[in-house]
Amino acid sequence: MINIIIAIVIVVVAVLFFILGAYVIWKVADDALKSQDKQTVRATAYYNVLNQWLKDINEGKDISDYFVRNGWKTVAIYGYAELGMRLYECLKCSKKVSVSYIIDQNAQNVASELNVYKPSKDLPNVDVIVITPVHVYSIVDKMLKNMVSYKIVSLEDVIYDI
Repeated sequence: MINIIIAIVIVVVAVLFFILGAYVIWKVADDALKSQDKQTVRATAYYNVLNQWLKDINEGKDISDYFVRNGWKTVAIYGYAELGMRLYECLKCSKKVSVSYIIDQNAQNVASELNVYKPSKDLPNVDVIVITPVHVYSIVDKMLKNMVSYKIVSLEDVIYDI
């Protein structure tokens, strides 16, 4: 009788460990898929923006014309990864628009000839802030609107409306 009870306990414990192991594997795989989905969304958004940007360049359009048309002469760039750097490269030679500074969550790790600030209520005055991580525009827009009263636009809107 004791042997049967021991056998049942061993089987129950083995089943519980199997279920726990399966759950851990499922959770790790699920987290990996969610991370991959976020990366796919980001990559797709960046591809679409860069593709349209190249079309605009090939058609002879100047990105600074968007800002001039809206009456904006001073710009801050939010996000200084790939798209932020490309935007700065396009605007730094402009005689019509000037980039005043960069805003980045990781300001301490950003190398730029411009001043780099973390998002805060104490950002210097500019006419407009351009959010370059287009895949998280609505989140960043909401955060910045709680800090400053400057006009805020997505790089995606700029590119598609040159």
